[in-house]
Amino acid sequence: GDGALWVGYSQGRIERYLALGQLLGTAEAGAGIRSLLLVGNHIWAGLQNGTLKAFGQKGEVHGEWLGHEAAVQSLTQVGSRVFSLGADGSVHGWHANSPWAS
Repeated sequence: GDGALWVGYSQGRIERYLALGQLLGTAEAGAGIRSLLLVGNHIWAGLQNGTLKAFGQKGEVHGEWLGHEAAVQSLTQVGSRVFSLGADGSVHGWHANSPWAS
């Protein structure tokens, strides 16, 4: 990455900062953020409502899909797959390049 820091809030806002604290941009996820993961050039957000969103470097939404019936508690990447854990204990795997087609 470019050394930027991504911060997600329970109110649904994502902010991107330079290491020295300069705000580079913000985005609205539409629901509370429970988890964030940098996947390639995208930041994935796991939301309170079970939705996952993939944001570009400027905060634009590149993908959105319903992943779970409950909140997305955690995200992790293993090779070309990203796994999400729902609050109900379910685990789903998504292709890192086109998760909405998985």
